Amino acid sequence: LHEYPSKYVDAKFAVFERTPISKPSRSGCWYHLKSPVGGISFDVHILSSLIMTPNDLTGFNSTGNIRIWPSEEYLAYYLLQNQAIVRDKSVLELGAGMVGLSGLTSARLGAHEVVLTDGNEKSVKNAQLIVDENLLGDRVSCCVLSWTCTLPRNDQFDLILCADCLFFTEEHRNLLDCTYQHLKPCGSAYFLAPDRAGTAKIFLDCLYGERRRWNSVSVNFHVQDEAKLMSENDIHVDDQILIILRK
Repeated sequence: LHEYPSKYVDAKFAVFERTPISKPSRSGCWYHLKSPVGGISFDVHILSSLIMTPNDLTGFNSTGNIRIWPSEEYLAYYLLQNQAIVRDKSVLELGAGMVGLSGLTSARLGAHEVVLTDGNEKSVKNAQLIVDENLLGDRVSCCVLSWTCTLPRNDQFDLILCADCLFFTEEHRNLLDCTYQHLKPCGSAYFLAPDRAGTAKIFLDCLYGERRRWNSVSVNFHVQDEAKLMSENDIHVDDQILIILRK
């Protein structure tokens, strides 16, 4: 992996081969990412911490500005290994952060529509910059979405993706409500997150309380291929849990 200046948020990628790009930017740095499997690539813009205010880096809707979280890579790699999940599907990513790694991966793998959403306007603007740079505007759109709200057209999707969004336990019910609202009948939602301080268990308890409105729930405690890849690249992460809901 290439070295990068400390003024940029954590841009250490384990799944994707990362190459810095000499593109002018006043707000961050560009990288070219190439996947180890699946043969996909795209350019991403990582925001600089120098342009961040304390409000940009703290609070529930600001975590996507801090770094590329390991769970984002876990989920993207899972999709690379299971491409049929996204092929020809409409995809909504919740809590996409400043890159929308899983959503971009879905677009490259053949999803016919992808919407990247986050509660932070700065993250969404950066994601839109990436979409425009990669000429993905015909299939990928970006918008600010609070989990207590719905998309403007009240759209529903075949697939919903969500990486590392379980830390704030007070938002679990809002996240589940937003997921249910935007998921088509028979659609699937994939949540991948570490179990920090038991937060994943709290989410599962919340899910159990509303189990009657879901067709099925599956939980995978051992995402082994992804964990092995992280370990090989010297990236320490908490145990990851993959939760799949079907409406």
